[in-house]
Amino acid sequence: MSAFRQLLLEVGVAEDWTWDQAMKAIINDPRYASLRTLNEKKTVFFDVLEELRAKERSNNQRIHRSAREDFVQMLKESPNFHPMMSFEKAVEFLESDTRYVAVPEDERRELFERFSSEIDQTQRKEQKVQRKRHMKLLKELLSGMHSITHLTTWKEARAMLPSTVNLDRLDESDQIAVFEAHIHWLRSQHAEQSELNLEQTRKKHRKDREMFRQLIEEKIAFRFLTAKTTFSEFVEHCKDDVRYRVMSEQPLETTKQLFQDAHESLKEAYRIDKKNIRAIVEKNLLDPSSESTAGRVMQLMTEQNIQLRSDANVVFVLKQLGEKVSEKRDRDDEGHSKRHKHKHKRGEHTEHSENNDKLGEQ
Repeated sequence: MSAFRQLLLEVGVAEDWTWDQAMKAIINDPRYASLRTLNEKKTVFFDVLEELRAKERSNNQRIHRSAREDFVQMLKESPNFHPMMSFEKAVEFLESDTRYVAVPEDERRELFERFSSEIDQTQRKEQKVQRKRHMKLLKELLSGMHSITHLTTWKEARAMLPSTVNLDRLDESDQIAVFEAHIHWLRSQHAEQSELNLEQTRKKHRKDREMFRQLIEEKIAFRFLTAKTTFSEFVEHCKDDVRYRVMSEQPLETTKQLFQDAHESLKEAYRIDKKNIRAIVEKNLLDPSSESTAGRVMQLMTEQNIQLRSDANVVFVLKQLGEKVSEKRDRDDEGHSKRHKHKHKRGEHTEHSENNDKLGEQ
C-alpha cells in the first residue's frame, strides 16, 4: 500500500485529479501491481487526494491568516491611521499597499473596524488609567499643601500650586472634582475637630462650674456667703480664687446664675430659720440684744428638734429683732417726751388764764 501511495506522489497527483488521469500516469509502473484489486488502488488514490486537499486548505488558511495579520500590521504602522476615522477615509492612503490588496475585499472593512474598535478600547482604558493616576497625583499634592483650608476656593488653590505642576493632563472638571473632594474631606475634618474642641470646652466648663459650686459651698460653710451677701460682695471677696477666675471663660450670667441658685436656697433657709427663731424669742421672752440670747436660741431649737439651717441666721435674726425693739423703744420714748411737753404746756396755759381772770376781777 505504501509503494502504491509513493507512486501516486511521485507522478505528481494533484488534489483535482480524476482516477482516469492517475491511471494514465501510473499504469506502466511496476508498483501499480502492488495492490491486487482496483478498489484497493482507488481507496489509496482518494486518500491521497484528501491528504493533498487538506494540506492545500491548511496552506491557504495560513496564507489567509498571514495576509490578515499583515493587514493589521499595516494599520499599526500607518502614521495616518486614527481609530475614529471612517474606512472610506483610510482607503485613500492604504489602497496602494500590497498588504491591503492581499486581503479579500469583503474582509477589509471588517478587519479595519475590528482593529479600530480594539485600538479605541485600548486607548480609552489607557486614558482611564492615566486619568486616575493624574487625579491621584493632584489629590496627593493638595493633601500636602497645608495652606489650603476648608474655606479655600479653587481659584485660590490654583494660585497656590507650584509652577512646575501641569494640570493640562486633566480636564478642568476632573481638577475641580479632585479639589472639591479634598475640600469636603477638610470640612469633615474641621467639623470633627470643632466638635471635639467643643466637647472638650464643655467638659472644662462643667468642671469649672463644679469647682465654682465647691467655692460657694466653702464660703457658705465658713459663713461668708449668707442670705444677706450680695453678688458684688461675693466677687470682691473671691476674685483672686482660681475657682472664680476660671469662670471668666464663661458668660458672666452663668456665674451670676450659679450664685443666685445658691443664694435663693440661703434666702429660703433664712426665711424658715427667721420664723422659728422669732417664735422661740417671743415664746421665751428673750432679749434679742443680749449676747447670750444666740446660744440660748440654738439650745432651745436643739431641745425642741427644730432644724437650724445656718448658725449665721440666728445672729441676723436676733440683730433684726434687736433693731426693731430698739426702734420701738425709741418711738415710745419720743412719744412719752412729746406727751410730757404737751402736758407741761397745758399747765402753763391754765395758770396764765387764771391770772388773767384775777386781773379782770380787780
